[in-house]
Amino acid sequence: MISGGSSRAITPTYFSHRSFAGATQALHTVQPAVSRQISDLENELG
Repeated sequence: MISGGSSRAITPTYFSHRSFAGATQALHTVQPAVSRQISDLENELG
């Protein structure tokens, strides 16, 4: 399940950059963190 403010920022940032690399740079985080949040969202939505 997705929780927390930072995880909510990952999804729109990912889609606006259309890449994990762009999202990681914009969010000042690492690629596995972005990948995990996208995976969690996919699992939550089914």
